[in-house]
Amino acid sequence: MPNAVSRLPARALIEALGRSTGQEVLQGSQKLLARLHGQEPYEGVRISRDVTYGPDQRHRLDIYAPSQAASGRPVLMFVHGGGFLRGDKKTPGLPFFENIGVWAVRNGMVGVNITYRRLPQHPHPAGIEDVAAAIAWVKAHIGDYGGDGARILLYGSSAGAALIASYVASPSVHTREGPGIAGLIVSSGYYDFAAMGGHETIVPYFGEGAERFSSLDGVVASGVPVVVTVGEFEQRKYQEQALLLATALFKRNGEMPKFIVHAGHNHYTSVMGMGLDDNDPVLTAIRLLAGV
Repeated sequence: MPNAVSRLPARALIEALGRSTGQEVLQGSQKLLARLHGQEPYEGVRISRDVTYGPDQRHRLDIYAPSQAASGRPVLMFVHGGGFLRGDKKTPGLPFFENIGVWAVRNGMVGVNITYRRLPQHPHPAGIEDVAAAIAWVKAHIGDYGGDGARILLYGSSAGAALIASYVASPSVHTREGPGIAGLIVSSGYYDFAAMGGHETIVPYFGEGAERFSSLDGVVASGVPVVVTVGEFEQRKYQEQALLLATALFKRNGEMPKFIVHAGHNHYTSVMGMGLDDNDPVLTAIRLLAGV
């Protein structure tokens, strides 16, 4: 890509924020990257906000579609993080995570950002039920927005990555056709709960004995194409989880999985920076998975 452009800040600025997942690093990451993204209205992008896919007030999704008529585009469905307690499909006053939907449209896809029920009222399995309901809605309706419901790529970050991995590993919420997706992209999630020990978000959400809900084996057995990513400047536990999943995929398939250490990124900037670097290897992997 000879004319590739990167608008990301110097890697030293991101590294200096530290490896924590606390509010200081979150807010510092937002401050670094927010001004680098465009603002609505986005040229060539039509956004339909707060579309209902179920009865709960959290059953909402935003659709990013090309402003001109289109059909048959792959669908990139993003599931946000937040420790199953916080987070949303759009951060008020900031371009996150609509930067993901905008990038999808500009790269030949339709973007869908969803939100879902969360703690304290809604522990597991509410989240995987919501992912299943959102996928069913997309399959039934995304053609009206130029998308192909048979070509859904499911993308999640942090708790969102853990959630979509758990969805893929849970046949109880699938249709006869299985998870109904063409690919899975997991960024900085957790998949082997026993290896995570007493992680502060796992037990509150999955309950005591949470290790029985680990998704690693189920994701590997599903046969769904997977891209595993983790930031260079992340806590060891997230990097270990990415390695565990990548190793399990390697053992099953006998070849290197799509495993990306996201150079120059922390837990938050991996997704907040989406669309700022034409050479981003995660985005290249998503395009390859989508066939665009």
